[in-house]
Amino acid sequence: MSGRYQKLGQDIFTKYCSAEEYGPTMLPRAPRQTYIDAYPASDVPGASFQDERQRQTDYEAEVIVYRALESLTDSGLIVLHKFEFTHDQYCICDSSHVRDKKKCKKCGNKFAREGESDFLVVGNGYFVLIEVKNMTPVDKDENDVALRELVGTFRKSVLQRTKVADLIKKIDDRAIVLQFSAYPNFSKESKYQFQLSYEEKDRLNNDEMSSIIFHEDISCRRAPISSYFDEWWKNNITQVVSEKMFNLEDHEKVRNILLAIWATDKDKCDETKCSLGRCIMDIDKEIRSGHYTLEPKGRSMRDPNPRIIPAPDVTVKHLGIKYLTKEQNDVLQSPENLLWIIGPAGAGKSVILATKLLQLLNEEDSGLIVILKFHGKGNNSNIYQNALKNAETRPSYTINPKLIDLSGKYKVNIIEIKDRIRF
Repeated sequence: MSGRYQKLGQDIFTKYCSAEEYGPTMLPRAPRQTYIDAYPASDVPGASFQDERQRQTDYEAEVIVYRALESLTDSGLIVLHKFEFTHDQYCICDSSHVRDKKKCKKCGNKFAREGESDFLVVGNGYFVLIEVKNMTPVDKDENDVALRELVGTFRKSVLQRTKVADLIKKIDDRAIVLQFSAYPNFSKESKYQFQLSYEEKDRLNNDEMSSIIFHEDISCRRAPISSYFDEWWKNNITQVVSEKMFNLEDHEKVRNILLAIWATDKDKCDETKCSLGRCIMDIDKEIRSGHYTLEPKGRSMRDPNPRIIPAPDVTVKHLGIKYLTKEQNDVLQSPENLLWIIGPAGAGKSVILATKLLQLLNEEDSGLIVILKFHGKGNNSNIYQNALKNAETRPSYTINPKLIDLSGKYKVNIIEIKDRIRF
């Protein structure tokens, strides 16, 4: 079975990781959009978002580390975000483990998650594990309860990354594995708080402190060549592993198995997880399914998010989208005659334009509607075509965009530019 994983991983490496790139190969190509919308900065009357805000800030802390890793200038790195493995995959890597449901409860559910790491970095002959914790300095040094909780987050991170390190060692016990805990929102000025608790057992020793990545370590300079994290990486990774040796062929075996595990859901390896197109599709799926809203799930009733607005009837009926973000709704309701809409792929720009088009078609005095599109690879013309088809409308004719006069003859001009324009 491990041979199958090696082959799958080699295919992934050849297709997605072997091309010459400036900087690391990030997998996935963009952070998974767990939260499309932002929760309110403070609670509104009758609603509480404390738990949701905490989960969102935890996710944002991971994004900070993702961007720091992305800024590294080492082109030989592969960064796996959200590496998880099941008990079945652990058994594949550990040839000494006997699959016996009576002796091992986990063998009864082979797809149960065995361990995970926020980031697994594959280097040239080494592996780096980084667990992210979203903590800020304790307000008062004498608050021993808070100090113990702070140290507790570190202890938990050690347990998490140790499980993944053990998995790697089961594949090859000679593998070089470095482990760190990242606190992107914790300043070095307050690092003494990790050693301030009254009880010695609740204080970190110097070796443990050396495995913490602080805010100052990953603050990018935004320069085209270097970053603070580049310097940290050189001092804590590159110089350390240069003194150790690991056979390249053995390293590639471990690398390929880890790549296959990252891309596998249950028994199916989906290499499209490595593509940018898949990232865009996943974002689009989240938006369409409404996963980023606070709709009730089952019997669990949750407070509505004021930043999520019910979509107009035409959007629900003809586009199948139930909700818009506040920003989308503001654009849709804007009285301005000219708007420049900017947003990443999957943000919902075409949804707004298609909705506006349908609304205008339903107005008796809408006049002539002109849609200008610069066609190119990957354009969203199908969104407009499907919306018009579902609404049973028929465009009367098509005008050459070069001949259109934008002097104010028409009620609305909707312009979507998909390709780069050179002036």
